[in-house]
Amino acid sequence: MQKCFWLAFIFCKVWVVNVFSQGVLSGVITDSKTNEPLIGVVVKIENTTLGAVSGIDGSYKIEGISIGKHTVMVTYIGYATKAIKQVEIKNGQTTTIHAQLEEAATQIKEVDIVATKTRATESAVVAAMRKETGIVSGISAAQISKGQDRNAAEVVKRIPGVSIQEGRFVNIRGLKERYNCVWINDAAAPSSETDRRAFSFDIIPAGMLERIMVHKTPSPELPGDFAGGMVKIYTQSIPEKNSVSAGYSVSFREGSTFKPIYTTQGSKTELLGFDNGYRAMPSGIPEYISKNSENITAITKSFKNNWALSPVKAMPDMRANIALQGVLRKKGVTLGSTTAITYSITASRFNINRADYDSATQISAPTDTVSTKQVNVGVMQNMALRFKNHQIDIKLLLNQTGREQNTMRGNFINGINDRFFAEYYQARTIVTGQLMGSHKFREHKTQYEWSGSYSFSSKKEPDFKRIRYSMTPDSLWKAPIANVVDPVNGGGRFFSELRENSFSFNQTLRNEINVNDYTFHLSVGNYVEYKWRTFSTRILGYTIQPGADAFYLTRLPLDTIFSPANTGESTKFKLDEITGKSDRYKAQNLQTASYVCANLPIGSRVKLITGLRYEYNKQSLQSFLNLDSIGLAVVTHFVLPSANLSINVHKNMLLRFVYGKTVNRPEFREWSPFFFYDFEFNAGNYGSLFPTVFYPKGEVLKVAQIHNADVRFEWYPEHGDMIHVGAFFKHFKDPIQQVITPTGGSDSKGFTFINGTKAIVYGAELDVRKNLGFITPNLPRGIMNHFSLVFNAAYINSHVTLPNLTNLVSTTKLQGQSPYIVNAGLYFQHDSLGLQASLLYNVYGARVYAIGNIAYGSIGEMEKHTLDFSVSKTFFKRLTVTFSIQDLINQANRLVLDIDRNNKFESNSADREIMHYKNGRYYSLGVKFKL
Repeated sequence: MQKCFWLAFIFCKVWVVNVFSQGVLSGVITDSKTNEPLIGVVVKIENTTLGAVSGIDGSYKIEGISIGKHTVMVTYIGYATKAIKQVEIKNGQTTTIHAQLEEAATQIKEVDIVATKTRATESAVVAAMRKETGIVSGISAAQISKGQDRNAAEVVKRIPGVSIQEGRFVNIRGLKERYNCVWINDAAAPSSETDRRAFSFDIIPAGMLERIMVHKTPSPELPGDFAGGMVKIYTQSIPEKNSVSAGYSVSFREGSTFKPIYTTQGSKTELLGFDNGYRAMPSGIPEYISKNSENITAITKSFKNNWALSPVKAMPDMRANIALQGVLRKKGVTLGSTTAITYSITASRFNINRADYDSATQISAPTDTVSTKQVNVGVMQNMALRFKNHQIDIKLLLNQTGREQNTMRGNFINGINDRFFAEYYQARTIVTGQLMGSHKFREHKTQYEWSGSYSFSSKKEPDFKRIRYSMTPDSLWKAPIANVVDPVNGGGRFFSELRENSFSFNQTLRNEINVNDYTFHLSVGNYVEYKWRTFSTRILGYTIQPGADAFYLTRLPLDTIFSPANTGESTKFKLDEITGKSDRYKAQNLQTASYVCANLPIGSRVKLITGLRYEYNKQSLQSFLNLDSIGLAVVTHFVLPSANLSINVHKNMLLRFVYGKTVNRPEFREWSPFFFYDFEFNAGNYGSLFPTVFYPKGEVLKVAQIHNADVRFEWYPEHGDMIHVGAFFKHFKDPIQQVITPTGGSDSKGFTFINGTKAIVYGAELDVRKNLGFITPNLPRGIMNHFSLVFNAAYINSHVTLPNLTNLVSTTKLQGQSPYIVNAGLYFQHDSLGLQASLLYNVYGARVYAIGNIAYGSIGEMEKHTLDFSVSKTFFKRLTVTFSIQDLINQANRLVLDIDRNNKFESNSADREIMHYKNGRYYSLGVKFKL
């Protein structure tokens, strides 16, 4: 046995020495005459299969080279091949070899040399951040592939200063989603939400992403409507080669998978993310339903009795994807195509403990069992045509998401024994399409770029059903259905639909201008966008006349209470409607913008980029306030200056100073007079035009104006490495905030929107990406070349002053502002072994969920730590197997009520917890095959 042990030990030691006795070769390839970096140069180790292609900055990196002396071959079409001999590779060290190539003496006829920028690599994203005109952070497809993030929401939270709320809304530098702007492929993303100004990031699968860039400072070429940041999502475009890939994964969630979840009857097409009409309002229903109508019996009976909840076993989550990439090059013309299809079906069950308080007195203690099923279908088709100095792109994206959520709530406190049921289905559709072009003239000194875009979003919520049962003195469960509609407790049926269309066109002309010996760049451009939205709801509920039938029927169980035998007749349940004229609205927004930007070198090390952006905006809304029609149009004109001063203090070091002015416009929903009941919080949602305690006559929200200042030091020590340290300051005038308003009704509170008087936000950020090859532990040094660290942290503070309104607090933190955000990732990548692994950590500090008032304190979302691990192994260069565990810590999601009104949310204080649940650890096993 001892001999076997020593033999195994010697074998493992020899294997480790052979595997890790390796070095790294890196450098930059440039043109010998112009000293400009060359993109797409092939650098290869002779007599091996090891090699690399130079990136956008001319840099290359080859790992896993055996120790010893090698010959390095450098080849590029149109240039003379260069052989660099006797290059010594040392164990665990990085050898740097730069090369300059000379143009070939013999002309190559009928061949156009076109270099394609690879934007999906980590080095390409780092290079893009370095060349940007402002403060930008980003993440590449290469880094995304090292983790197991499933969608854009999980990916974007890895970016410095970025966190996610409710699993899908982006929060940048502590500012809520309404202060951020989202574009997809250089076109405005449509809003996917009914009740907020936001894009839902969870609808885009991670596999469709090429990169995500977050612009944190203004620029004349960027839209002026943001304060936290502008997120640019780019999907894959021209591929490097033809390929077919397919993937499949199964996932298990603790507390959900193989546990019973509760579902209602639906349609077969819900497996594709939409309802085929089964849940829709029956055909032939009049525009308004009255229980006194002659045909109310037929109308009532035409609605399906689909209230029954059935337990089914939650099967493991399933995700599948397929991607086809093709590229054709012929006679100087390149045609590329990328087609991707993704499909997922997931299920979950959460047990949520809730509480509510009247001042410091607890008035309810509900416990929710929430069952969800979600289907997501994504289709992406990108095509591009490149010829000489011109490129035309077509990018199409379709995403369809269907989500069923059923909540069973029990509330037992102070002798009250209630049961609530909420049955909900939602279908969201996002369609975007862009036609864009890039054209270069005068040896690339003049460049014209343009893009036209159309987007459509739809959100349908057919037949949201709600009912409450209470225990009676005779120990029976009774539904509080009376002769008037109670849509929250008495069998309410809610139907809504949101539709939004948007057209936009953007164009930019960039030109290099020479005046005597001085050269600078001037950019001018225009932007126009028009979008229109329609939103409508219908609010129905069951009614019944007092009497013997009512006594019996209101005590029937959920599955039979509204069966056809119990509806329609005079003494039985009849549908009635309380839809008001203000429960629907139409809205339009027209924006035109023009901008000019100058890139002005000041000597060899200093550059000033400055300019102006002018924006005209007209926002219109048509609805009703009570019975009076309203047709409002708010027109604004803003001139938005910005300036970026960058100083190259060293060839690898950059210092930036940035100033810019931006605005933040109210969204349609935030000032519409629409009211909606939020079952989750037992509260109403009001637009600012709806009369409340704060605005008894309603109010049109003002446009917030923001002054932004940033400073950042950037250091790029080696290929792909970077260290960024920065600070920022923002001053707001009229910041838009969501606040809790007393209602005096049974729900005791509601949510509405107001303008604050002013606010400030300031903070600091650190962003580090570093290969760990410089570490020299006792282990063979070559091991550490395969490890890299990504670390970023943000400290943020804010202060908002609110107007002197009835019951409103005077000062607080900005809504959604986290005091700190930390992301850390340890990555291992060994190309020779085909092995990758990552350990990712994320935490955000406690933040304001909604601003409270004197009667009801602010609601805070408590800090949460998450830790994710993944490992993947590639076999035969074609098959990759991946295993991951997400949310290893499994810390609870918690909301608390600031009882002591000190604007702090602390576990060991007087604050009271009002929501608590855990997601459960999430285990995934997947395979991917690539041809």
